[in-house]
Amino acid sequence: MQRALRLDVEPPAQVDLQQVESLAASRRGLLWLDLLDPTEGELTWLQGAFGFHPLAVEDCRHFNQRVKLEEYDDHLFLAMHFPRREDKRTELTSDELHVFLGPSFLVTVHQAAMATLEEVWRRLEHEPRRFETGPDFLFYLLIDRLVDSFFPVLDAMDDWIDTLEQRVIRRTRATAMHEIFVLQRNLLFLRRASGPLREVLHTLAFRDHDLVDRKSAFYYRDAYDHLIRIHDTTEIQRDLLANVLDVYLSITSNRLNESIKRLTVVATVFLPLSFIVGFGGMNFKHIPFDNPLAFVLTLLLIAATPGAMYVLFRWRGWI
Repeated sequence: MQRALRLDVEPPAQVDLQQVESLAASRRGLLWLDLLDPTEGELTWLQGAFGFHPLAVEDCRHFNQRVKLEEYDDHLFLAMHFPRREDKRTELTSDELHVFLGPSFLVTVHQAAMATLEEVWRRLEHEPRRFETGPDFLFYLLIDRLVDSFFPVLDAMDDWIDTLEQRVIRRTRATAMHEIFVLQRNLLFLRRASGPLREVLHTLAFRDHDLVDRKSAFYYRDAYDHLIRIHDTTEIQRDLLANVLDVYLSITSNRLNESIKRLTVVATVFLPLSFIVGFGGMNFKHIPFDNPLAFVLTLLLIAATPGAMYVLFRWRGWI
């Protein structure tokens, strides 16, 4: 599915593919073309209409690209990943977005619908304003909202880590380890997505480029600062999660040691009792003793042994 929005007119208006080809050929106006799950024919048309490099279009045929920025003669190609959170307690999935930035156009390509992108589209479609700064500022509006989509995910994971830490301290559960591993994978995904994207925005914000105006570069620096905060928050949460894992393993080890100590005490108490009853039950001529007093003394010895061992263990500080 494809749609195109012309933004150099008031109000912004959607245009058909013939108008898109005309605007792309003339390099006039300001156009945003959005392709959702494009077909092979649409990608072939895209390459012919805009003159994109074949390697960049080939990347759009095969998603799961690394985060990157590639510079060509008259356009830039960016591949980016952003988190998609279906639920607060599940593993994050990825929204991959490919962007072509040219002198008069912005082209976005993605496989699944993206709520943040839809929000920017609706805002531009219903806001009667003229974007005189060009497609570089339009791309900033898009990247700014996409970068900000990291923060609700980080806040949710921060709450999850706090809740998990309290649960681990109160009572260790087997599900806690699974949640820790899910959080680790989520934080690793955020680190892989935000780290290279930070370098991409650094390039756009601090390097002179014909397609990025100096005025727009200041806005890119703001998005770059947000990514630094995202990266730092991710690292802090990874440290907090590592502490939770250490606490979980420590509590589990301590409880295992307590259990082993109790079992050891029980086995130690029964050791002399086993000797007494085993010795008294041997089948020899004088054993068992044919004497009621010996029987009573044996019973008293059996009853007194655990008490004496308990007093000894308490005195030595073993229990």
